[in-house]
Amino acid sequence: MRPCKARAPSRGAPLGRAAPPTPRSTDIAIATWDTLVSNPELLTRYYTSIPPLEQVPLRSVHLSPYGPTLKLRLDLPRFADTAPQEWVDAGCDRVECQVSFVATGELRMRGLPAGRRTDMTHAPLDHRRLRVSLRGEGFELDFTCADSLLVSHVNAYRSGDGDPYRARRRFGSRVDQLRYTALPDTTVKPFYDYP
Repeated sequence: MRPCKARAPSRGAPLGRAAPPTPRSTDIAIATWDTLVSNPELLTRYYTSIPPLEQVPLRSVHLSPYGPTLKLRLDLPRFADTAPQEWVDAGCDRVECQVSFVATGELRMRGLPAGRRTDMTHAPLDHRRLRVSLRGEGFELDFTCADSLLVSHVNAYRSGDGDPYRARRRFGSRVDQLRYTALPDTTVKPFYDYP
C-alpha cells in the first residue's frame, strides 16, 4: 500500500473561516434596476424578465411626509408576460406599479412628470447608496437613496379607456383589489404613503 501525500493548504482564508467581505466597488455599474428590488416576486409573478425602466410613462412623484422616502408611480414599458386571466379578459394592456426609494437625499426636480416618457438610470455610491436620475421631455429628477427598492400596488388597466387616472384597475394585491376599483385620490394615505 502506498502512503498518502498530504495536500498543501490552499492560499486564501484560513480553514474554517470565511474570507472577509470585500467592499462594493463603485467602478462597476449595477446592470438592472430589478436587482435592487427587495420584493421582486411582485413583478416576477407577471414577467419572465422584468423590463428596464426606459421610456416609461411616469405618472407621479410622491414625497412621504413621514421620512425621507420618494415614491414613483409609473407604467412599466410593456404588458405582463404572464398576465392573470382576469386582466386578459378585461382587455388590460398596461401595468402600473409604485417604486419606493428610502433614505433619499440631494433631491432636485425640474418640471412635472405628467405621464411623460422617462428613462431611469442609476449608479452605485459608497455606503450602499445610489445616485438615481430620471430624464424625460421637460422633466428631470435626480436624487440619492439607499440601494434597496420596494415595489408596491401593481395593477393593470386598459389604455383605451381614456384618462389613465380614471381607468378601471385590476390590482395584484387582494387587499388593493378589495379596496379600489380605480386609482384613489392622492389624499388616501394607505395607498400613497405606505407600501
